[in-house]
Amino acid sequence: MCHEKRKMFNQLNESHLSPDSSHQIDFLYQGEIRLGPAYYGMKLDGKELEKRTFGLEFLWDEKSEFLALQEWQSSDFAKGPVTILLLVNLNDKQLARLSVADQGFVRPIRFKNDKIVYQKEMTNGQIIEYEIKIDSIKHWEKQK
Repeated sequence: MCHEKRKMFNQLNESHLSPDSSHQIDFLYQGEIRLGPAYYGMKLDGKELEKRTFGLEFLWDEKSEFLALQEWQSSDFAKGPVTILLLVNLNDKQLARLSVADQGFVRPIRFKNDKIVYQKEMTNGQIIEYEIKIDSIKHWEKQK
């Protein structure tokens, strides 16, 4: 890779610390969908979440116990965006896929008490807000 391309590539990667600085996410630029946003691979605390793709929509809770992310299931322009709200329990190193937006984007909005609040923005322009109680989530999987 020539120096100019490498420099541009490195500028597209992003790193973010949790509120208490105990965790770090690194977004690793992978590409862009046609007429759409960029998508990324990701490292959490230096460990790559393999075979997963993400948008830059993410949210830490204020205690640095949870991280909500926009995971992409497809970057195929013809299929339209298919995104998932992925919640990471940072203490237990577990992941839960909470909600799918077929033909749209899921965006974490805020943590409110014991809930995660998020919205789905569909390609038809419809935006709907939802919330899930974190302690009601039963389908956690170990982070690989």
